[in-house]
Amino acid sequence: MDQVKIGKFIAELRKGKKLTQDQLAQKLGVTQKSVSRWETGRNMPDMSILQPLSAELGITVSELLDGAKSETNGKNADEAICRIIDYSIASKAKSVFNNRDVNFITGVIIALIVVLLIIGAFMEMRTVPLVVFGLLLIAVVFRLIFGRCPGCGKLLPLLPSKKAACPFCGIKLK
Repeated sequence: MDQVKIGKFIAELRKGKKLTQDQLAQKLGVTQKSVSRWETGRNMPDMSILQPLSAELGITVSELLDGAKSETNGKNADEAICRIIDYSIASKAKSVFNNRDVNFITGVIIALIVVLLIIGAFMEMRTVPLVVFGLLLIAVVFRLIFGRCPGCGKLLPLLPSKKAACPFCGIKLK
């Protein structure tokens, strides 16, 4: 797969449909920056976006991945690709926590740490530093395991953006 070729193909089809990058992004539930990155060949669309993107552009998924319209009817290849995409999306949907849950639980743990530090400042308890260290370790491990983007798998920032989209792949987060 040639990312630049695919990007130029996406840009050509989008312009042929008289859509702006922002309009296409809104229809797909991604950011305008994501569409721009696809079209310049810096990034590829996430697997979960391939089907809606190809439908929006009026092509098959296999044509999208080839970066050109095919003269033969690639129904079998397209169906296989779509099944793989559906399986990938279904496996990602089985995630235990969504982004909001991870941020809430991390916030609660940080609040507990602050409360314990305040209590430890006024009372002389030797177990407070150990409990604070333990809670901090739990928060870090929790973020590393569950604080990842369901689309690209990269670690999400602790403070989410107002748009609630992954800063790496552009997929909107729950």
